[in-house]
Amino acid sequence: MLPRFALLACLFCAASSATSVIDFRDVFFDAHQPLELKNLDPPSSELNEALDTLKHMPKVQVLVSGYADIGEGSKADCQEISERRALLVYEWLLAHGVYSAQLVGHRGFGATQPKDFTDTEAQRRHNRRVELNVQ
Repeated sequence: MLPRFALLACLFCAASSATSVIDFRDVFFDAHQPLELKNLDPPSSELNEALDTLKHMPKVQVLVSGYADIGEGSKADCQEISERRALLVYEWLLAHGVYSAQLVGHRGFGATQPKDFTDTEAQRRHNRRVELNVQ
């Protein structure tokens, strides 16, 4: 059986104009955590899975998207944090052997697209995330 990311990548790699979002269920960021490459090591199982899939499927292209939680600061702060998260994962993938042609870019969305409510820390944590958009 193919891992979740590999299966989705296979499905959408052949589609000419389809885009799919791969959310990392186990890659979250703590509020006010320094955003450094070393904080992704050791990587999550899903980040490793994405890395392996991208290395074995060089035609798959992804956009790395970062998000923030509204509680992390002003609108401008959230935008900057989300951009740094996306860049961090983008650089991690490059540093671990993903071809630059597979990474169509990185983009931060601030706190504009929450995935969960913001009532509890667990909910806010789901909003501090990075996703891959399979192109």
